[in-house]
Amino acid sequence: MNVCSKCGKKLKKDDKVCSNCGKKVKLVKSAAKGTKTVVNNTKKEVKKVVEKVNEPKANNKVLITLTWILGLLLPPVGLVLYLMWRKTKKEYAKNAGVGALVATCIWAFLGLTLLIDTKGKDKVESTDYQIYNADINEWIEATKSDEPVITVIGLTYCQFCKKYNPVINKIAKEKGIKLYWFDADNYGEDNFSTLTSTYELSYEGSSPYTLVTKNGEVVGEHVEGYMEENETNSFLSELGF
Repeated sequence: MNVCSKCGKKLKKDDKVCSNCGKKVKLVKSAAKGTKTVVNNTKKEVKKVVEKVNEPKANNKVLITLTWILGLLLPPVGLVLYLMWRKTKKEYAKNAGVGALVATCIWAFLGLTLLIDTKGKDKVESTDYQIYNADINEWIEATKSDEPVITVIGLTYCQFCKKYNPVINKIAKEKGIKLYWFDADNYGEDNFSTLTSTYELSYEGSSPYTLVTKNGEVVGEHVEGYMEENETNSFLSELGF
């Protein structure tokens, strides 16, 4: 419905002049219809705002991902963030906590694997010519063969043993002689007693102690400890090796 903009009289659709005041007027829409239009437009705008608020923002997704990564790289920090945000920012707290949990599991697995691997290396290490901290019975059987066997008794904390190790290793490899190295402090009293009593060794705690056997017999021993490379070669040469 159209009305005169001056006197407010209702006009017909095709009226150019108001019959009441005689003024040429500009036609306007009724207030009721205008109000209805404003209301409809307002509803649409409110709907858009609500949809925008509910829509996940790209920045939020990035932040959530970052909290997960932070928890993964720094588990203690991830745990702290989880405790801080678990009530106010649940999504962030969840991702930080999951990241910390995953990292903890990974580190625990790696630590356990390394521990098992290290213990295994402390007990037995072998190559084609050298065997470290072997089973005593295995060593006894090896010394009964018609091939020469070099045996060294040392200590894990002995500095002269650490210095002697590469020397005797190099010579044993060059001569193709099997080498057994025993760290005395890695063995219990019974096992070590078996080691020293099998051939009635002269070992009295001086390290490194070097023994050479063949055909189940002691063919030479060096009880004075560390030897330089030339001394070691001379020692073995005198025994015919």
